[in-house]
Amino acid sequence: MLSGAYIFVAFVYLVVAASFLATTGMLAYEFWDAGWVDLLAIDSHLFVFFPTFGIVALVAFYLPSVAFVDHYWRHVPFGIARFLVGIAVVLAASHFIAQFLLASDNRPIWDIKPAVLIADRGEPAGCITAAGGGSCARMPVLPAVANLRALSQRRIGLSEFVRDCKTDNLIEQRPVDSRKRFCVATTPLSPAPELIDDAQCCRAQEALVSTIETLYRAPANRSMTGRVHALLLPAKIFFFLVLLSISLLLTWRFKEIAKHYARRMTHIEIGLIIGTVATLFFPLMSQAFLLSLSVLAGDAGQGTFSIMVPTLSIVFGIWTFLIIVYFFRSNGQSTELLTKIGSAAAGGIALVKYDEIVAVMVRLIGSGANWLFLTALAAAAMLMAFIAMRAMAQGDQRPIGVARDSEPVGEEPRGLKFPEVPKPAATQTDADR
Repeated sequence: MLSGAYIFVAFVYLVVAASFLATTGMLAYEFWDAGWVDLLAIDSHLFVFFPTFGIVALVAFYLPSVAFVDHYWRHVPFGIARFLVGIAVVLAASHFIAQFLLASDNRPIWDIKPAVLIADRGEPAGCITAAGGGSCARMPVLPAVANLRALSQRRIGLSEFVRDCKTDNLIEQRPVDSRKRFCVATTPLSPAPELIDDAQCCRAQEALVSTIETLYRAPANRSMTGRVHALLLPAKIFFFLVLLSISLLLTWRFKEIAKHYARRMTHIEIGLIIGTVATLFFPLMSQAFLLSLSVLAGDAGQGTFSIMVPTLSIVFGIWTFLIIVYFFRSNGQSTELLTKIGSAAAGGIALVKYDEIVAVMVRLIGSGANWLFLTALAAAAMLMAFIAMRAMAQGDQRPIGVARDSEPVGEEPRGLKFPEVPKPAATQTDADR
């Protein structure tokens, strides 16, 4: 049963990791000659996060997951039945959430076959010259994507290129900023591009989204990347739901976990910390994606996932808070104080400098990411995975659940603790003498 917990978790996580690699691999294979790096960078929350930091989170959460499975199999009343019911619920939730996301009318560009996208010539047809100049009522889809990427690499911050295309018949419509600006959907980026007003840019963005939707309606136009993504999306949602469930368990059943797995608590803690840091890249990349999409397609391009991004950021913040609470409970007061101060400072900076943080994310790990940044991102992920694996390999090598003949039940977990400051020796008074 104990070895079964290790094998079960390893098998499930290997399948999930393979799904992460398959989606990105299919994009690279299918769109190799159609700007696959542009598509990868814009949708970095999907094509970059999962094959890098997603796999890091799987490695980091491996030992906590084994403790999760073993605890339910051996120490919880009716644990196996409850565990199987929980897995069934998570699998069902993963499927329904995936279907909900896939039902959106707004389709990603990579849902269309590369040949179909390459054949698109914009509106009016041939509006982009061979030298890359000209201006369109709507640029061809792939050149518009390359246009966005070029703009993102030239500047830090794209919010000033987001157009307000919404109308409210209860409020007089007065443009906040009537200046003409560069529009990704109409004009190729050049040293002196034509500047476009909001109304014309909004029409171009709506036409771009409409073109993608029209092309997608024909089943023959749909890409293999989109089909693979639809097939494997439940695995990605399953990944997040499982990690969230483990985090909840370790905070809720902390005393029981600490009693049964005291010698491995340090390794469990390190895994939780590394895994949580790795998963935080997902909301950051999602926010970068949302800003890039707003510049490319405006309000017309927002689908179900785009609307969910702010909520997801809040959920990930709560998730991080749960791990901090768990970390507090297994460490001394000095650690708690320092972590509280650090968390408050980080939260304050994030609130005050939110726009600047998202702007940097777009440049580094979003649509503006170049090969240097992407390589550095992969190297950081490999380093984090190596640290997580080293943490599991060091210390007590006995499998989880093996009886501890020299360790009394209920011994305090050997967690990450700051050294205690020695107290000055007490001096005797005359009364003591």
